[in-house]
Amino acid sequence: MRFSPVVAIEAADPAPPPHKRRKPPLARTALIRGAAQAGLRPTAIFVDLTGCRQVFRGLHNVLREARSLLDRLGIAARLAIAPAPGAAWALAFGRTSDTLTETLDPHLLSDLPPAALRLEPEVVDALHHLGIQTVGALMRIPRTSLPSRFGEQILLRIDQALGGIPEPLTAVKLQSPIYERMDFDGVAATLESTWSTFELLIQRISEDLLGRGCGARQLDIELFRPCDPSIQRTLHLTRPSRDPRGLFKLLRSALESQPPAPPPRRYEESTISDGFSAIALAVPIFQQMLPEQVELLDHERHIGQVEMDRLIERLRVRLGSGCVARARLIDSHVPEKRWRAETEDCPGDYPGDSSGDWAGDCPDAGATAARPLCLLAAPIEVGVMVAPSHDRDGRPVLVRRGSVARRVVHAVGPERIAGPWWEGNDKTRDYFDIETDSADRWWMFRVNETGKWYLQGEFL
Repeated sequence: MRFSPVVAIEAADPAPPPHKRRKPPLARTALIRGAAQAGLRPTAIFVDLTGCRQVFRGLHNVLREARSLLDRLGIAARLAIAPAPGAAWALAFGRTSDTLTETLDPHLLSDLPPAALRLEPEVVDALHHLGIQTVGALMRIPRTSLPSRFGEQILLRIDQALGGIPEPLTAVKLQSPIYERMDFDGVAATLESTWSTFELLIQRISEDLLGRGCGARQLDIELFRPCDPSIQRTLHLTRPSRDPRGLFKLLRSALESQPPAPPPRRYEESTISDGFSAIALAVPIFQQMLPEQVELLDHERHIGQVEMDRLIERLRVRLGSGCVARARLIDSHVPEKRWRAETEDCPGDYPGDSSGDWAGDCPDAGATAARPLCLLAAPIEVGVMVAPSHDRDGRPVLVRRGSVARRVVHAVGPERIAGPWWEGNDKTRDYFDIETDSADRWWMFRVNETGKWYLQGEFL
């Protein structure tokens, strides 16, 4: 970033639609690091030098200084400056010496191998078997016949190398780490004597987060001991936070709820009660905190959601991160497969993340009929008498659960639900919402293929 504020790593953004294509800005450089093994695609660092010519008094000075720095760092790389990222990548890949060109002349690429166009290995192998060894030979083939033989990507790569399609760079965002540490003059004998130090470090971290407009999503604590390895703890937050008081309470709960250290192997070894020599706090994951607009009539719901998130954080600290999960709706019609439990180990959002509506992940959430709040772990087979008795598709009039038989007062249904076709064709169910003479309201279904009845849930 000493050459330009816009630096990208192996940019591979899709090309814009034809009506938005424009000529790319001139003067871009690509730093190519050689692959460790033959045949592997090298990694590239793209640096946008647009407007930087006057700062270095010419692009040749940029090339010379970058080469000098890389040599001093012991990094083997090839450098190329060209008006388009694809051209710079091709020149750095296909030539052994540093290259500088300010015009996109197709003849500069004609003697390069086809792999310099960033093609897939399968396409490069196909071109090799056809005897096409250079980019120039590839360009002599009619463009209309290339996609049918080698796919659509080949025309995209050719146009990117010639500057016909812009290739915008996604700049790497440089953020200094959020880290605070305090070393003691002596050894803190107990954990209670360090609370004031924790408060000071958290206050510093909160001020740093406030300056960035962010909130912490993960907090790492490290307690250094004089002789033994350091003790490390990690806090995962359900929503971005930079509240010093709330973070301190969570941190204190996490440290107080941890089990004691295992006994030492030798009597000379120190234990956790021997004290600490330093404390460090770090925020490896933080997120932008945007102002929340709370509606007047939605104020209580918002406060309740915040309190729920705080409760989840405290439970995860006390019980462990894997002991608290939240149910997420899944796009499935079968009731027992309509949800899954997610913890912080699952990919995606953190558990308890209130940034989105979890029920919104299911396309037909809220559009189905009423469902019971209590679902059995597995459907229980029950005996049912239907009316008319000779009709297999009749309505239930008597239900026997175990040794108790109940008369059906009301029955609403059937609602037909079928399972996925790849799980077989014997999953079609007809659901009934029934009320018995004892005021019990049950949710039952009949498997059409077998005629058996099962109890799925109960309305409370």
